[in-house]
Amino acid sequence: MSGYIRHLAIITGSSLGIGAATALLLAKSGANVVITGRNADNVSKICNECTEVSLKGLKALPVVADVTKEEDVDRLLDTTIKTFGKLDILVNNAGIGSRAPITDADYIHKLKAVFDTNLNSVIYLTHKSIQYFEKTKGNIINISSIAGIQSSGGISPYHMSKAALDMFTKCIAVDLGPKGIRVNSVNPGAIRTAIIRDSKMTEQQTQSLWDRVKSRYPVGRCGEPLDIANTVPYLASDHASFITGTIMVADGGHLAANSGGISPYHMSKAALDMFTKCIAVDLGPKGIGVNSVNPGAIRTAIIRDSKMTEQQTQSLWERVKSQYPVGRCGEPLDIANTVAYLASNHASFITGTIMVADGGHLAANVRMNFD
Repeated sequence: MSGYIRHLAIITGSSLGIGAATALLLAKSGANVVITGRNADNVSKICNECTEVSLKGLKALPVVADVTKEEDVDRLLDTTIKTFGKLDILVNNAGIGSRAPITDADYIHKLKAVFDTNLNSVIYLTHKSIQYFEKTKGNIINISSIAGIQSSGGISPYHMSKAALDMFTKCIAVDLGPKGIRVNSVNPGAIRTAIIRDSKMTEQQTQSLWDRVKSRYPVGRCGEPLDIANTVPYLASDHASFITGTIMVADGGHLAANSGGISPYHMSKAALDMFTKCIAVDLGPKGIGVNSVNPGAIRTAIIRDSKMTEQQTQSLWERVKSQYPVGRCGEPLDIANTVAYLASNHASFITGTIMVADGGHLAANVRMNFD
């Protein structure tokens, strides 16, 4: 994709992985690119590659910097503006992960490190860049993660940082829209990058992860850095001029693939939830409250009367018990209790709400296989 002649793009964390792929793609498209990262050798390498693929042999600008240090970010911007005089595209890509269950003695330190890189650095760099974007009516693209949408155990700092980043994207899209500045997030699924390779997983564990992803993702493969890089030129182009404040998921079907084979049931319940919200608006002025209760796996006839064998059914309940945070399956009384509450005066301020009563199913990202 061409069309970025004379555009200037800063891509943080662009000395490897998604950032490097993005820088190379923008350079091929005709943009001037600023390569930044903490490793000078990697920064130099990607700079040379960007210069080689540039449409007009434009030389990429290397800036070795740590985005968690304000003085480094200031220097990054100052060097960019002194060299090119403007800023059209900012890709906030730098990020780290850290395995840290809440019981970890070093949790607070790990939390701070993750937030400093994944969130606070983005906020600072974006804030400092606005004066330049006001002149170019440019684009800010934050590389987030499906971890900002879907939770799991043991890495809450990463999940929280990405959820906060997505909300930051939406909020500042509202603030900056009147200035002609668009802001969007791209939320990748499992991508083959250093954030996995540099974890404490063994080579065997890493390969097992990729094999599992390949078997479960609807697209039948893992993600590659270029898959995410391809979203950036589109979001920064005039073809996406009506898109701002959007969380663009590029995950190979990760979020959609929680369970399959029962789409009519899924669709009917999605329609029911939307019906709940719509008629809550219609009926509110009449003093009528309307809500939905969304159970998890409950021991009812809908399971017993399915075509599952007794052994398959028992296997399902055992799996639920082992994976649900509450440590048990749901019972009809659990749902009946929510109905009684929602029908009471204690819930008089609640309407149009989808009340989840699932034993932690969604929070634990439990995969249901009816086989």
